[in-house]
Amino acid sequence: MLHSFSLSYLDTFLTFQSAMPDVIDYIAFVFRNLQADTSRKKRIYEIRKGDCGYSLIHKGKILFNNFPLDTAIENIEISVELMTMSENRGIVFFHAGAVSDIDGSISLLFAGSGGGKTTLCSMLSQSGFHFEGDELLGISQEKPLTP
Repeated sequence: MLHSFSLSYLDTFLTFQSAMPDVIDYIAFVFRNLQADTSRKKRIYEIRKGDCGYSLIHKGKILFNNFPLDTAIENIEISVELMTMSENRGIVFFHAGAVSDIDGSISLLFAGSGGGKTTLCSMLSQSGFHFEGDELLGISQEKPLTP
């Protein structure tokens, strides 16, 4: 039986599947701040455990193979970001955290690795702001920015 976890990233709806519920639980924890929005483009990824580690598969193609679970999750994040970037012309990408207010205005939070972007985004999302991301963010001209 395949277990799954779905999330939205930019304009893509992603579903991760695995026969191992603990792997899906781990992915759900890593991506806990992203919400599923089924109106977006759909992609399905499968995570398989092999003899030497974990693999990520999309449309029958192995995107990466035989990594420890922590490294596999990092590769999932990078793979998803790069695939999404390549499909979204006209979007500028930043390494930053971001939250939006009720009107949809986005505030970007710039800091180096370990600088507190994730913590600040989490605190702001608990205070009524909508979490937009805390790693690689795509911003188009349609959404106002608050630098």
